[in-house]
Amino acid sequence: MLTRPSRADGRYDKSDFVYLRRRDAYRCPAGEYAMRRFTSIEKGMAIYKYWSSACPRCALRSKCTTGDYRRIGRWEHEHILEKMQARLDRDPSRMQLRRQTAEHPSGP
Repeated sequence: MLTRPSRADGRYDKSDFVYLRRRDAYRCPAGEYAMRRFTSIEKGMAIYKYWSSACPRCALRSKCTTGDYRRIGRWEHEHILEKMQARLDRDPSRMQLRRQTAEHPSGP
């Protein structure tokens, strides 16, 4: 999707980083690991922040970030969204059916 600023500028975006659940870390395109560093609360949601100590000396940094470190945010419940996306990827017709399904009208 070219609407993300980093992707539109030719840099990697979050989809280029692989989340490793058992390690609770992201693997970057350079093969380094971005570890969870802290948690912030944004709009009432817990967001985990990840980055790698290898960023300042990485040969791919210019393709990744304009800063010193590439920081990745992950919502505490993001695994639910990933699970749903995996189901839709396996059977895209489910979304088409969902769009055609009307809710029951409620009345007095």
